[in-house]
Amino acid sequence: MNEAFLHTLTGQIVVGLASGILSSLSIWMFVRFSNDTLLPWLQRRFYKGLLVNGTWIGERPDRGRTYGFILDIVQDGYNLRGTFVANNTHEDGKKTSKTYAIRGNIYNNYIILTYEPVSSRSYGSGTFVFQLYTAGRVLKGGMLYMRTTSGEIQAVDDLELSREES
Repeated sequence: MNEAFLHTLTGQIVVGLASGILSSLSIWMFVRFSNDTLLPWLQRRFYKGLLVNGTWIGERPDRGRTYGFILDIVQDGYNLRGTFVANNTHEDGKKTSKTYAIRGNIYNNYIILTYEPVSSRSYGSGTFVFQLYTAGRVLKGGMLYMRTTSGEIQAVDDLELSREES
């Protein structure tokens, strides 16, 4: 750029816009790097608690139905994510299955997970609260969820999931 252009009002606006965009882009890249790479690495490095990553399986019979639970958990320090598959067997033998995305945290021996549908064509959401037992091999707790057929809020307080041994 020549010296005369930089002293004009238009030149100053162009330089100001360019530096503002570059500054914003630099800050955005740093924040993304920190949140997506640096913080998970630090949490994994310094996390000293129980590891709950893996597959957890359980069943719960209720009024002629069997509700199956499969949680695949990925752990990054205190943060948890993964999938929850609800396999239901109805009174007439019909089977249904829905997949949900889960996110949550682990605090001491307690796990809190929220779930929501993976597909935009289904609905329903809820929260699990578990406590670890048997040296980290069993999750006991409950869930609060929205019943998809009626929209009612339901609570279950007798869930037990076991870690699938690989």
